[in-house]
Amino acid sequence: MTLPTWPASLPAFNVDGYTRRPQTQGVRFEPDFGPAKQRRRTRSGPQKLALTLDVDATQLATFWTFWETDLAGGSLPFLLVDPVRGGAARRFQFVVGEEPVETCPLPHFTLSFTLERLV
Repeated sequence: MTLPTWPASLPAFNVDGYTRRPQTQGVRFEPDFGPAKQRRRTRSGPQKLALTLDVDATQLATFWTFWETDLAGGSLPFLLVDPVRGGAARRFQFVVGEEPVETCPLPHFTLSFTLERLV
């Protein structure tokens, strides 16, 4: 199965307010007696990125078509070059329950959403 690719016609992401949050890689156990024990669960895990994108009306339509059609309502993974670190295209997905929010500070639109970079 070929993964969809982030539309090239969409502008670069805003880096103001950008956040990257790695998910917990460890597990902690607290026994009835003695000190807590911790260990690493995996070598690498997904990271959440909170992003915003300023778009015009045409780009807004492109985004929603990509999200609804290519990604089945944001449920499928896709390829995207890391918006801040660059490099090769990586697998990302929208976080279910944190769907994109569209606001309209005219003359453009702003999209805010959380992506999860997959390992």
